[in-house]
Amino acid sequence: MADIFDQTVVIPESYESSCLGAVVLGLYALGRIESFSHVSTMIGETYEHAPNRNNSAIYKELLPIYIRISRKLEEDYQAIADFQRKHQTNDTF
Repeated sequence: MADIFDQTVVIPESYESSCLGAVVLGLYALGRIESFSHVSTMIGETYEHAPNRNNSAIYKELLPIYIRISRKLEEDYQAIADFQRKHQTNDTF
């Protein structure tokens, strides 16, 4: 991810960070915490990943190609979505 976005990415040690985010939002909504600054005390260890400049340059060059392809396939993506909606049942897809 760091290479793709050409930015440092910080990853929490906990693989349950989505759960933690939901809990913090709930605490905030209930008025149990006044701000999101409490999150930093709950995360624990983090790992920082710096981008590899050579890889980032390659991704930067590839991005316009992927954008062009996705735009060309937009009609086909819509056809697939329509097909899935038409044939969707509780036990399919």
